[in-house]
Amino acid sequence: MQGLSHLMTISCYLLLWAACDSIEGPSGNDLETTFRLTDENGRAQTAFAFKDGIRFHYEIENVSSADQQFIIPDTGPIVTFEVLSGNESFGASDDGVAYALVIVVDTLSSGEKIVHEYSWFSYSERQFLLPGKYTAQAKPRLQFSQTETPGEESIEFEVVCDSSVQNCDTSNVVVITDTPADSLQLDAFALNSAAVTGDSLLLSVSYSGGCKKHVFDLFMTPASFMESYPVQANLILRHGANEDPCDAHITRDLTFDISPIADLFRQSYAPNGIVILNVFEYYENNPGKVLSVTFPIK
Repeated sequence: MQGLSHLMTISCYLLLWAACDSIEGPSGNDLETTFRLTDENGRAQTAFAFKDGIRFHYEIENVSSADQQFIIPDTGPIVTFEVLSGNESFGASDDGVAYALVIVVDTLSSGEKIVHEYSWFSYSERQFLLPGKYTAQAKPRLQFSQTETPGEESIEFEVVCDSSVQNCDTSNVVVITDTPADSLQLDAFALNSAAVTGDSLLLSVSYSGGCKKHVFDLFMTPASFMESYPVQANLILRHGANEDPCDAHITRDLTFDISPIADLFRQSYAPNGIVILNVFEYYENNPGKVLSVTFPIK
């Protein structure tokens, strides 16, 4: 590859794209791609233990006899990786990164290959993926001028519990996310009490059911503290009733590991301090009952 050295102005970029659009019959068999997930040792796999490292590997190879020119719209990599569960995004390789808005043009020579790798924890504020099923996506960021640009690719994978790891449960570790609070609401419940002991949040809730398993997940959203003194964090408790047809009145105690909030506070402010946690009861349109508790970070 000739090196990402040819930088163009926006006007040149537009002129080049006008030329690209005029090319007839671009080939779709000139490039081959490989996308896989690996462990930290490079072994391909689609099941990872909770808190294990996950690496993303993507490559494009020019298998044609002609050199292929391409454009990247900025100084970023050739591909963006993203992890989703359903419609909810759990992070992307662009998180925490700013690219210079400079058009880059380069050439992938015949027989040459471009490789990009990314580690899930290379972003310091990345949260652990809780046990469950996920989709990893590779979204190419470059555009070829004389051949078909590769499309998005997906890999289904899962995170599983390892008996040697504590707090490995889908409903007892807080998830820090920017997902809007309204979209996290699921099934109704009453919030009776809230307290903090060490790095644990203790909640008492009531709901109707009795015939199926009910699951509670805790989210901190937005994924940053509200600036006040002390700083504050909003916590949303999501209740999954699993379409329970029964209506017995059930009261249940829940315990959540909130140490990720302490870790985020230390990264953002200081080794110790205080965070006010605002825990919201279920609501449909506008927030209603909120219980606030003090979380000392030591």
